[in-house]
Amino acid sequence: MSKPILSKTSYIHGLQCLKYVYLYKKHYKLQDRLTPEKLAKFKRGHEVGFLAQELFPGGINLKPASHFHNVKAVANTQKYIAKQAPVIYEGAFAFDGVLIFIDILVNDQGQYKAYEVKSSLTISETYVQDAALQYYVLKGSGLKLKDMSVITVNKDYIKQGTIDIPDFFCITDINSRVEQMQEDVAYNIAAQKQTLSRSEIPDVPVGLHCRKPYDCAFMKYCWGALRKKPSVFDLDFLSYESQVAFYEKGEQDLTHFLNKHPLSALEKTKVKSLLNKTTHVETDALKTFFNNIGHNYAFLEILIHQPAIPLFNDFKPYMPLPFSIAVAPAGNNTEEAHTFFMDDNSNAMLQPFLENICEQYESLIVYDEKSLKEQLNDCLKHCLVNDVTIQKLLSKIIGLKNVFLKGMYISYKINMQQSKDEILSKLGLKNPFPNKYKINNIYEARNQYDVFSKTVSEADKQKYRQKIKSYNIECLKYLKRLYDFFHLKIR
Repeated sequence: MSKPILSKTSYIHGLQCLKYVYLYKKHYKLQDRLTPEKLAKFKRGHEVGFLAQELFPGGINLKPASHFHNVKAVANTQKYIAKQAPVIYEGAFAFDGVLIFIDILVNDQGQYKAYEVKSSLTISETYVQDAALQYYVLKGSGLKLKDMSVITVNKDYIKQGTIDIPDFFCITDINSRVEQMQEDVAYNIAAQKQTLSRSEIPDVPVGLHCRKPYDCAFMKYCWGALRKKPSVFDLDFLSYESQVAFYEKGEQDLTHFLNKHPLSALEKTKVKSLLNKTTHVETDALKTFFNNIGHNYAFLEILIHQPAIPLFNDFKPYMPLPFSIAVAPAGNNTEEAHTFFMDDNSNAMLQPFLENICEQYESLIVYDEKSLKEQLNDCLKHCLVNDVTIQKLLSKIIGLKNVFLKGMYISYKINMQQSKDEILSKLGLKNPFPNKYKINNIYEARNQYDVFSKTVSEADKQKYRQKIKSYNIECLKYLKRLYDFFHLKIR
């Protein structure tokens, strides 16, 4: 068998943009560095996929040790198909220059049922396109395919004890949908092959496809010229759809944009800041902001996890879980922060911990007030915290992000499309603290908590608690730095 030209991943990239599939296949090293968020999504997908295998236990896993063995994996899969293997995980198939791996194959009286596993709660159009390609290759390779289904996570599942595998998943038959898409799949494959036969990178302008349905992995390469000077893509008060619409009309230049369109005072200030590379501070508004905080305040950092597979009873998939909390009073050394750590034995202690915080402080300083309130309001009830305490806590929370959102501090370096860490870095506040535990971001902290939840040894559990608490306290330091940065502007 000749080496396949396309894979499932490259095919989906090609549906999004033909330039994307070309770069992915021929200039792979130009890709942006994988973000911690993307790595966490990959990890989650693997965990859910592995758990889904228990729906059909006892199968043989045919996943090759590396991509260098993909061609051999196809031949190996055919051997087990010929033997009528009852259940196959990660079977490899090739047809029409496309290589795929199917998550689960189940033998049903000589025919196979195919299952593609997704870690999401719903079936997106991209997942259907994905399955349509799988169907095309499976049928084309000669497999006696009975039907095609997608396995997703049951949004209504509530954990009680060990995970109930059949109840945790939903199986949806999409056979009729993917059957109707086969002509389109063949056309798309041909178009992508033709693109890959070219000697030059396709000339495709930036557009909605750069971030729909996913962020392209070659954004830095394709957007390099656009980033050399400010444009409509730097205006955080516009949606991405609006930014693209202005760009496609030739209105990406900010001077032209400022003169042509009616803007609010805040929007005008943001545009001028970008054009002139200046910073604008609303001193009076900032003073009022700090006066509202008062003198009896503390810094609050809550680390929140949203695991696909619930870790505690009464939790649903992806329900927010506050797994580590750190509180440091104003002026105190953050190393002496009060902390709370969520485990099987501490759930009942969260209520008195939060009550104590509410009694001690008038204001609780966080970064993103809106997001945190939404998450806490959704999850604290499931952590045995009563409504009175929840509402009292929420009423005391004040977010430093509001300083940016309400135009009290506007800088050409900052926009709300950036993450908190990116903003801190832009302001020069993200100098790394000594971190002997080597947790660098929230995704790594969540990963450590996942490991903690599966650890049996109490000594090992204590090590993970200490790692996460140390990171949680470091986050408080960054929060305090941002507070002090703003406070200096009114002195």
